[in-house]
Amino acid sequence: MLTTPQPAIALALVEDSTWSWELKVDDRCGLLRWYLNGIIETNLRGRTLEQAESAVRRFVDHSLRGELKITYPAECIAPGLESGRSAVNSVAG
Repeated sequence: MLTTPQPAIALALVEDSTWSWELKVDDRCGLLRWYLNGIIETNLRGRTLEQAESAVRRFVDHSLRGELKITYPAECIAPGLESGRSAVNSVAG
């Protein structure tokens, strides 16, 4: 079954690296899921925006030890979610 690609709600990247993700709604289960390079499904997910952010932060903290930047471009926000939000979180160890 083909599904229509979901627009990104948020973008995350680890500075000075090639790691990047797009946060999208997973139609199959209704969770917010991070997609590596915008296309590869990962187990980084959550039921809420805060849970999804926490999942990607934990991964970066434990595995990559870099500075994570999450942005919420206004044009990427799904109806019902906060708009224009951005966060920069240092998770360097």
